[in-house]
Amino acid sequence: PICLPRDGEDFTGRIATVTGWGRLKYGGGVPSVLQEVQVPIMENHVCQEMFRTAGHTKVILESFVCAGYANGQRDSCEGDSGGPLVLQRPDGRYQLAGTVSHGIKCAAPYLPGVYMRTTYFKPWIVAITGIDSS
Repeated sequence: PICLPRDGEDFTGRIATVTGWGRLKYGGGVPSVLQEVQVPIMENHVCQEMFRTAGHTKVILESFVCAGYANGQRDSCEGDSGGPLVLQRPDGRYQLAGTVSHGIKCAAPYLPGVYMRTTYFKPWIVAITGIDSS
């Protein structure tokens, strides 16, 4: 099982791993084995500015977390939605920083991947599942 992040935990600047069965590139084929890629988590205002630089008016909400590189390089892609964005804790366990939500194209410059921020939805997750949130 995966751990939920601690309340208020901030992953900005850390490298996370995203896994999925989505397309290998925008409009491309799907893999025969599970894929994984490492992406840096960025501050929402940086993400917002990157989308603006690319000519998009997308609004990055507080419930989102963005991850990726300014030059594109690596990203989740079509078909990865719902997949995990994870970080390893010092004790070796993994925690769910986010869930693949959406993006524009895949690994395109100034268009980072957009994920659902787990800490934002944690109260709802705890209420629905009844799990211990500590």
